[in-house]
Amino acid sequence: MAIEISKPGIVPRLVYDRVHMQNLQIEQRLAIDNLAAPVYELTIEYRLYAIDENNKRHYDNKVKIINIEDYLSEALEKAQKGKPELLNAMQAIEKALALILESKADIGQATVI
Repeated sequence: MAIEISKPGIVPRLVYDRVHMQNLQIEQRLAIDNLAAPVYELTIEYRLYAIDENNKRHYDNKVKIINIEDYLSEALEKAQKGKPELLNAMQAIEKALALILESKADIGQATVI
C-alpha cells in the first residue's frame, strides 16, 4: 500500500513523502458476556520512503507507531465536535471487513449493523 503525504522528510535528492504500512491492527477488548461498550485499540506501524530518479525505493530506518487505545470513543468525541473523519474511517474499515468475510469465510452475506 502506498500513501503520499504532504509534510515529507527530506534528505538531499530524496523526498520521503510516501508511507509504507507494515502493520494495521485493531483489537477489540470485550468479554463475550460483557454488556459494556467494546473498546477498540488501533495500532498502525509504518515507515516513510522516498523514490529516487531511478524509481528505486529508499526506506527510512525508523518504524513509526500510532496507537489509539480507545478508537471508538475518540472517533465519536471528534465527530461530536464536527470532525467525523476518524468515525468515517472506522465505518469504512467495518464495511471492508464485511466484504472480506463475505468473500473469504464461506459465511454467506455479511452486513454491517
